[in-house]
Amino acid sequence: MLVEEGTAAVDKDLDQLAAIDIQDGSVARLVLNRDKVYSGLAEIKALFESYVGQGSKNRINNFRNSKEIVVMKVTGKTAWIVCDNIWKWE
Repeated sequence: MLVEEGTAAVDKDLDQLAAIDIQDGSVARLVLNRDKVYSGLAEIKALFESYVGQGSKNRINNFRNSKEIVVMKVTGKTAWIVCDNIWKWE
């Protein structure tokens, strides 16, 4: 699922990204370079849309995404995954 998310982001496929994420308020993203936590699907969708807009506006090409230092914790019916999202582009 992590690789699928990275691929959807590289492909700028917002529909696929939304389909991958949990569709409630429990989903969250921490963006370190913005010092902000994005919570819930609406905020995360806006974050992804801003990434796509930045890439188009700045003519950024050849996106690549990898996940490193992946930690998963499963508790009951819930799983939390934390990882370093590594982005490279030209």
